[in-house]
Amino acid sequence: PGPTVTQIVKYALPQRAQQREGMSTEQLERQAKQLGYRTPDQAGTVVTSSITSQSSTEQGELMTSGGLYLGIASPPGLLGPLITEPILWRTPAQAAKVWAASADLMRPFATSDAILN
Repeated sequence: PGPTVTQIVKYALPQRAQQREGMSTEQLERQAKQLGYRTPDQAGTVVTSSITSQSSTEQGELMTSGGLYLGIASPPGLLGPLITEPILWRTPAQAAKVWAASADLMRPFATSDAILN
C-alpha cells in the first residue's frame, strides 16, 4: 500500500509516538498527508480490496497474482505501477525465508486453524 503513517511511529520517527497519542483522527490524517504517508485506513483499503475482489491498477488493468506494485508511486487508495523488471532478491528461496519469518511473527496471534506453513 505504500508508506503508511504507522511506520513513522515504529521505525522512522519513534519520538513522535508520544505526540501522536493526543492527536485527533483529523490531525493524524493531516500529518500523514504532510509527510507523504498514507493513513492506516487508506493503506488498509488497498490491501482489503486487493484480496476481496478483482482489483485493478490505476490504469484499469487487473492485478497480477504475485505482482510487486510500487505503492509509493501512486495516490493513497490506489495501487502503484507493477514492477516488471527482474529483481535479484525476489527468488523462491528468499520468499520461503520471508514466509517463515512472517509465520513465526504471526504464530502468537494466530487462531488454531490458521495456515502458517
